[in-house]
Parts: sequence; C-alpha cells; structure tokens
Amino acid sequence: GIVSKYMHTTLDIGDCCLVAPPSGSFSVTRGNSKIVLISAGIGVTCMAAFLRSIPKRRIKSVYHVDKTPQRHAFAEEFDESGLDCTFYYTYPDTPNYLRPNLRKVVESLIAKAGSKAEYYICGPEDFMKSMRQRLEEQHVNPKRVFTQHYQ
Repeated sequence: GIVSKYMHTTLDIGDCCLVAPPSGSFSVTRGNSKIVLISAGIGVTCMAAFLRSIPKRRIKSVYHVDKTPQRHAFAEEFDESGLDCTFYYTYPDTPNYLRPNLRKVVESLIAKAGSKAEYYICGPEDFMKSMRQRLEEQHVNPKRVFTQHYQ
C-alpha cells in the first residue's frame, strides 16, 4: 500500500517515524446473508478477522491471491477452518504457480454462493477494482460488494 511503499522508498534503517495502530470500519453486515471473502496480499488480515468473528455457516467461500505460500498470512488458519478455500500463488517459481483468470474466479464464486451473497474484498486497489467490476458484470448488485480502502 501507500505506507509500505513510502517506507521502502523513502525511509532508511534507523529513521524514526510516528505510527498508529490499524483502524477502519470494514465490517460484515448483520443478518444471515451468505458471505464470500476475497483477498490479495495482506488484505487477508481483514478476512482472518471476519473468520474469527462471524458464524462459519455464513461463509460460503474464501478466495485469496498471494505471491508465495510463505507470504500467505493466516494460511493455516484458513486451511483448518473447514471452509471452501481457494488459494492462488503468482510467483513463477512457486509450486502450483497459477495466474488466476478473475472472470472465471468470479463465475466460480457466484456458482458457489449466488449473486445475492455479500462479497467482501480487501487487497491492492487494482485487484479490488477488477473483482468489483467482474462481480457487477455477473449481475451482482453493487450494494452487495464491500471493499476496504487503505489510507
């Protein structure tokens, strides 16, 4: 994101900076709607919080993209959840390397959860924009698609 890019391009080892804990208002709606969790990179952090805080019966599918299995935070927790989880790793030297076709991914997610499910997306801006666009192309109501934008 913006902060990590700044840290890597501007700050040097030993530089001091004032930071605050993460904050935001990304939360799951109340009710019994089916839920699909979609993330890329460190966006999985929000999804791990959802996994721990909402009834698993609501979560119909989990989809995550990362560079490598080693960089995939919370992978074990999701694996052990018993949920329908799909993980893609995009670094070419990674076993099971696969660049996902987002249109096909969205078609698969809708087939599992339906177009009336709630879709929660967190990750890089371009990823979230592409996923939202693909969901809307498949007639998911934009009011049922929720994203977390980092400041």
